[in-house]
Amino acid sequence: MLNTIMESMKKNSWVWVIILMAFCVRAVGILHDLPFTYYGDEEHFINRAVSFGSGDFNPHWFHKPALYMYLLFFEYGLYFLFGNLIGWFPSTQEFAIHYFSDKEPFLLIGRLTTTLFSLGIVYLTFRMGEMYERRTVGIIGAVFLALCMGNFSSSIVVKADVPATFFAMASLFFVFRIYSQRQKSDYLWAGVLAGLGMATKYYPVIMVLPMVVAHYLSNRKQGASLTRVLMDFKVWFGILALGVGFFIGSPYNLLDSTWLKYKVSHLLSLLQFGTVERGGGFVSNNSNSLVEKIETFFISIKNMGLVLLGDGGMGFLIGGLALAGLLYFLIHRTHSRLLFLSYAGGFILIASAYIPSYASFRHLSMVYPILCLTAAVAVERGISFLCSKGELVKRKHWFLALTCLILIVPSAVLIARYDYRVAHKDTRLLAKEWIEKNIPAGTKLLLEDCGPKLQMSRDNLQKFYHMARTEAGVGPFTTHLEQYYQYRMHAVTGTSYDITEISHPWWWKKEKGSGLSRLESEKDRDYGNPMKVRGVMSLQYYRENGYEYVITDSSTYTFYLYDEEKKGFPSIKKFYQELFETGKLVQEFTPHAWLRRGPTVKIFQISQDR
Repeated sequence: MLNTIMESMKKNSWVWVIILMAFCVRAVGILHDLPFTYYGDEEHFINRAVSFGSGDFNPHWFHKPALYMYLLFFEYGLYFLFGNLIGWFPSTQEFAIHYFSDKEPFLLIGRLTTTLFSLGIVYLTFRMGEMYERRTVGIIGAVFLALCMGNFSSSIVVKADVPATFFAMASLFFVFRIYSQRQKSDYLWAGVLAGLGMATKYYPVIMVLPMVVAHYLSNRKQGASLTRVLMDFKVWFGILALGVGFFIGSPYNLLDSTWLKYKVSHLLSLLQFGTVERGGGFVSNNSNSLVEKIETFFISIKNMGLVLLGDGGMGFLIGGLALAGLLYFLIHRTHSRLLFLSYAGGFILIASAYIPSYASFRHLSMVYPILCLTAAVAVERGISFLCSKGELVKRKHWFLALTCLILIVPSAVLIARYDYRVAHKDTRLLAKEWIEKNIPAGTKLLLEDCGPKLQMSRDNLQKFYHMARTEAGVGPFTTHLEQYYQYRMHAVTGTSYDITEISHPWWWKKEKGSGLSRLESEKDRDYGNPMKVRGVMSLQYYRENGYEYVITDSSTYTFYLYDEEKKGFPSIKKFYQELFETGKLVQEFTPHAWLRRGPTVKIFQISQDR
């Protein structure tokens, strides 16, 4: 057996080199922003994973399913057991306090988990390219994916996009076996893996389409009638297996009525041609016109294409080749290529119809592997055509290698720049160090909730703790909130401040009156912590109430000052205008293309006696 393993490794030596390269660039990338995270979604996922330590495994929040959170909880449990064994954490209470005082180990564990999933995707991309096109295509596709900026940036954060893609690609592997072998076990594994992917992030529900296509093509190849194809229980068995996998991975989606009610109401809204509310960057469609709804659908596809061709996606060169490869697949159709197309095309069409989205780079994680393969086919076929005669035939592999090297240079430079900047402190970390050195502890500060990670004083947290005890019940952001603030109070050490956070309701299209607002509607409470107020008062109000400094950053104030989409927030815009006109700028930290990550952080002194 050892000889077999060694022979396999020798045969696939190029693949292991590619995977090692992918790991190395990601291993540097996962160190970004440490010892903190400035990406709210990361902290959100980790908080929910840690909260399962209470013994309540219902996440009470279903915008994302729970399997990835459960996996993180399991890993954090192993971390606790190890720490308990060697005396780091004598009790679960000490472990909880450790989490609030030092999130770095939790971030590293989560980011490394995502990275390992991404390496699995690189391998599956190679295997499917090798098996259903040719070995050269598999190797080139794996290289393109290893250095795809969209995949790289999604592989170094605690988010579910990459793990869900891994399960979808593993499911696709068995979908191909459905076509070639039609074994019941292949339907089972294709369905279960798709269900686990859906339990990680809902996208892999699209695996129903390639599963049905593979089933149809396989049966028609044998001369079966359409009636017999539909009556073959295996495909229904596979779809049932998907449901079982989904339930196993995220059971409370079905045990808690919240998710089902939300999904049913959303599906009903899609069947109507009236207003469909879109928040958080989604394409709006407030028309009763079927024509305009169809237009929204095509706008969504266009936006996906722009993201794909952008530097943060696949880049113009490889992205353009991927689209050319898709066209080649359509013209030179084979059954295996139809399966690839049903996967990628199914995702794009269903995503555009169900959630017309602005499509950020990570939202396309599901299709990067297949598009890297179509780009590889375009390159391999193109070079084969150019080197089909004379002496060029002998030099084909050299031309192919040189072409691939040229194509990956832009994304390799972007990743190298990212990794290089990771070695330097983020602007928000520099701001934190300056503040703790120059502003006395206990000072009253107004701080953006996405700004420097300053420590709230115990008195600050005591107010939230009291609110949680008296007002918080079971809800997406309120369950276990009392324990949350209790542990945060225990974790306070060193320099702390009297902090009021400026929290921004990113899903609102306009402000609900000037000043501060609480999250009162069901939708609002499903998107954020109702214990926190949103919006701001006037700058004069903060001066009169003893606030001495305002810490803001360009990731926030630029939206309100310059973005047309934020014109529905006049009072917040006025606050920033007054701050910039009358506040005293005492320190500023700016990013740099190569040396510094983060937004521009500005520290204003606003106290009346300045």
